[in-house]
Amino acid sequence: LPGCYCGRHGCVEAYLSGPALQAQYAAQTGLTATPAEIATLAEGNAQCAMAVLETYERRLGRALAQVVNLFDPEVIVLGGDLIHAPTGAVMLQFRRVAIEGVCERVAEYEQPVFAWR
Repeated sequence: LPGCYCGRHGCVEAYLSGPALQAQYAAQTGLTATPAEIATLAEGNAQCAMAVLETYERRLGRALAQVVNLFDPEVIVLGGDLIHAPTGAVMLQFRRVAIEGVCERVAEYEQPVFAWR
């Protein structure tokens, strides 16, 4: 399990922070890039950047599904470098996939927590 800045291992922050995304990209490519740069590379169809973002999307979907299942929040607000990256097709897809990922993960647990209005 990856280490977290808090000193523990396996924290959500260790998987879903900007530094975690950068570390995953660096592990895959040997290169360093900011979350915004990774998004821009994915926008240009860089396969590794796209794969790293897809992994991030799945992890985000799983994590947010847990929040929804535990707390049934009215609203979930996301922040950070990746969410605030330049809006292009990849970032719009990222935001859509993150929301769909939550819905899919919640459905996996068969918890009826969404009510569409």
